[in-house]
Amino acid sequence: MKVAPDARVIAAGDLNDTHVGERFSYENAEGVAFHARIAFVEVRHDIVNVTLDGVVHEGNSVVLGLRPEEKLHFTP
Repeated sequence: MKVAPDARVIAAGDLNDTHVGERFSYENAEGVAFHARIAFVEVRHDIVNVTLDGVVHEGNSVVLGLRPEEKLHFTP
């Protein structure tokens, strides 16, 4: 996955309200890259649900279910 060299790397479990509205990049285990903006974050002890801003599939918001240790890359 290509990201800016000065991107901040943050674990999904460390996301909070300051990250809502920010652009980020993420690559899943299958090598599929996502580049989106965060609309909503739900942090639980075993999973972090990240709702993508403005992304709808078949009438539903797209939500990434991430392990807390998974990394997201935030570009400045």
